[in-house]
Amino acid sequence: MKTKNMVISLVSILLTVYMTLSGRACLIDDPMVVENFEKFGYSGSFRYFIGVCEIIGGIALLIPALTTLSSIGLIIIMVGACISHLVIQDGWYFLASLIFGFILTWLAYERRKEIPPINLF
Repeated sequence: MKTKNMVISLVSILLTVYMTLSGRACLIDDPMVVENFEKFGYSGSFRYFIGVCEIIGGIALLIPALTTLSSIGLIIIMVGACISHLVIQDGWYFLASLIFGFILTWLAYERRKEIPPINLF
């Protein structure tokens, strides 16, 4: 069990690095990212929105109580990325988005019990 927790923590850290760097690329107007978003037909404002979501979601992966919720949000972004890359027939980035989506799904599943209960009454 201890090894499993270490693997989950390592995956969370690696995903945090990936997501924050990906979000940063959206925010600093990386030419390749700008070109892709233009190919998809998305606005610059949407690119900035995705960048902020990736950075916040990536950082939230490091907080066990937020890991499942942030993973779900990032999975939604990965689904959108998969669809977008399929539309422009960009197989490599489709595959990468799909793999990250599956890893995020696994992470959300593994951390599901750490979501704090919400008491409405």
